[in-house]
Amino acid sequence: MTHLHALPELVRDSQLKVIVQGQSTIHTAPLECRDSVLPQFWETTEPIGRGGDGTVFLQRKIKGPGNVEILAVKQMMLKADLASEDHDSKRYVRELEALSKFAQGRVSLKGTFPPDY
Repeated sequence: MTHLHALPELVRDSQLKVIVQGQSTIHTAPLECRDSVLPQFWETTEPIGRGGDGTVFLQRKIKGPGNVEILAVKQMMLKADLASEDHDSKRYVRELEALSKFAQGRVSLKGTFPPDY
């Protein structure tokens, strides 16, 4: 059974408000303009990378507020038991934490760390 309450607070607080419809994603609370009441509509295109924890896809904005037009989005399969102490579950939670840090704007749009890191 999945235990979402077992995830670190950073991960729980970083949950995106999205609706996925086939190859389209609607961000109901856009990342770069969180105060906007207008959603962003994104189309998932080709995969640009794969690994043990998931697949990274390219997304292009179809319409909506903000200047960002292209995103890299990692799709991960939800593990069965996030509260487990086994190696794979711990690695999965660490990956979610890393993704949550990226979602918090701690990296620039060019993918480099800000000077204070």
